[in-house]
Order: sequence, then C-alpha cells, then structure tokens
Amino acid sequence: MPGHKDCQQIPDREYQSDELVGQVSRWTTCRGTSASFSEVLLTGRDGTYGVYVQIKQIDQTDFADEILDSLRVALR
Repeated sequence: MPGHKDCQQIPDREYQSDELVGQVSRWTTCRGTSASFSEVLLTGRDGTYGVYVQIKQIDQTDFADEILDSLRVALR
C-alpha cells in the first residue's frame, strides 16, 4: 500500500459483506487538511480473487462502508 507519512492512521478494522471480506486501513488529516484515505484489501469469500480499493474523502465523515457495500465485482 502507498505510504501516508503526513497523515494520522486510524486503527485497522474488518469489513464483511455477503460477497467480500477484507481489511480497511484509514488515514485522516492528511497534510494538515480534511482529506482522508481508506485503503481496502478485499477478497471474495471463496478466496478466488482479490481487489484493492482506495477511497479518498474530503471531510472527516467515513463513508467507506457505504461505498464498499455498493461495490460489485464482476468476474469474466
């Protein structure tokens, strides 16, 4: 994952949906601004694929779960 040396790290947390499981890492107050980043490593529940998602937000509200809940991964 990219470095976030000018941000404050929030403790990692687990994420789970019907199809995906993963780990959410979040950094806030990046470079002294209200910007935050959530980086998420997801795998399908069957373990056959992985997805990396980075979410940038511009205020202190964490919408990562709502965004991840709307994410659909299509395998072709």
